[in-house]
Amino acid sequence: MQQKKINQLISRYRSVDDAIKYSEFKLDNPQQVLDVARDIMRNIPPSFGACAMLSSMWVGYLKDHYSIPALVVGDLKISGKTIFKCKKNIPEPTRAGKVISSNWAGHSG
Repeated sequence: MQQKKINQLISRYRSVDDAIKYSEFKLDNPQQVLDVARDIMRNIPPSFGACAMLSSMWVGYLKDHYSIPALVVGDLKISGKTIFKCKKNIPEPTRAGKVISSNWAGHSG
């Protein structure tokens, strides 16, 4: 059921082709994902609220160098305690060139 919901969201906010690519993707070597994450975290100092920027960099690198599609956004819980609670989708423009200045209360990772 969860997989179907994810595919519907990808189809709606990206494309049907992206949803198909996501469904068919199999990660053969998770070490690549871990290595890139460690490299990024070693080279960029921790900064509260920078998760979207760091995640975007991570996703871009994984896609460009390993053809790994990845991005996870939503709630963040640590040891059962809610740190970020995502109550709505990431704001998106309604027309080309529109600047988005809305706040988003989720987490990217």
